Amino acid sequence: MDPTFNSSLAYSSTPRHRLCLGGLLLLFVVVIYRLPHPGTEAMAVHKAIVEALLAGNNWGRQALVGSLDYPVLPSLSLLAAELLAKLLRLDGPRLLLAVTQSWCVAYLFRITLRHRGWLAAPLAIAFAIALPQTRNSFFLLDPNWVAAVPLAAAFFHLVLWYGERGLRDLI
Repeated sequence: MDPTFNSSLAYSSTPRHRLCLGGLLLLFVVVIYRLPHPGTEAMAVHKAIVEALLAGNNWGRQALVGSLDYPVLPSLSLLAAELLAKLLRLDGPRLLLAVTQSWCVAYLFRITLRHRGWLAAPLAIAFAIALPQTRNSFFLLDPNWVAAVPLAAAFFHLVLWYGERGLRDLI
């Protein structure tokens, strides 16, 4: 047994626990999808690129790889969301926003569950919504939320490595 292992940071992952977190994540996706979100210029450009790709226009393929102002990841993820949304009869940009924001919040929940219990996650979300800049960015229909998911994952794993003293293995 590792003497640096802290049993208080151990994470319970029972099937019931996973089902509960999955249900919360699905509920959060539905709630975010139903909220009113004003569009942004970035969403309009990415949506035009996706529509051109779906229509088979050559400029859509050129815009996908040739624009430095609008990165490829949001366009590709919006394309995948549009295809999935057509099957589910939903709006693609709203679906993309709901899934990516829920995924980021899921990482926040997982961090707080490991350290401070169930109450810290809703308090952290309420604090983030209380700040005007965070609240405004949270309610905008922006495809660049896709970039927040890897950042949230990296933050989650850095917190884990720090808490389990695994950063010394990294160095």
